[in-house]
Amino acid sequence: MTNAAIAAGARRAAMYGWRKEDPVFAGAWDDAIEAGTDKLEDEARRRALNGSDPLLMFMLKARRPAKYRERSVHEHTGPAGGPVQVEVARTAREELAARITEIAARAEVLGSLQAFLAPSCASPPRRSRPLSGDRHPSHSRDLAGFRLSARTRT
Repeated sequence: MTNAAIAAGARRAAMYGWRKEDPVFAGAWDDAIEAGTDKLEDEARRRALNGSDPLLMFMLKARRPAKYRERSVHEHTGPAGGPVQVEVARTAREELAARITEIAARAEVLGSLQAFLAPSCASPPRRSRPLSGDRHPSHSRDLAGFRLSARTRT
């Protein structure tokens, strides 16, 4: 564009302003760009016979991307070529609610287990005096809220 402005004896900014304001000038501008790109293609063909010029290829990609862009297809498949499985991550609030539900379920199971075991694990009523062979009541221990006797009774 700078060379065209110098050849016309105008500033570049003025030429961009004319292009914006004058549709005939804008059409001539576009025609000049196309003619220059045609020359680039001709030169690319000539150089392709003698080797490769990466800079020229970049210019062609910039000027005519529909013709010279990189073309690639990326396909994603799941296991055994099936569809991709997407797992949606839970929010912090959903994660907390799930943990609370899990803890409540465990507490319910533990309560059922305690109710089931309570009659067989409870200490017998205290006697006024120990029977022979019995341990002293201070020898029993507290385990998870149950008083377990040091000796099993039948």
